[in-house]
Amino acid sequence: MILYLDASALVKRYIDERGTTEIATAIQGATIVGTSVLSRAEVVAALAKAVRVGVLTEEAAGAARRAFNKD
Repeated sequence: MILYLDASALVKRYIDERGTTEIATAIQGATIVGTSVLSRAEVVAALAKAVRVGVLTEEAAGAARRAFNKD
């Protein structure tokens, strides 16, 4: 299966929130996972917002950013 993830779905891979388990399962079942180049900016912005609203610490957001860039 080819799986396309928009930024709102992709961020669930890096922030534990509702839907995270389903996204992980879908990714594991996919042969190819793709997204838009725009997701790069949108995911980083979502991680920054998570810090601003207190969902993530700066350290956790940094780790999530590094994982996202590695992926």
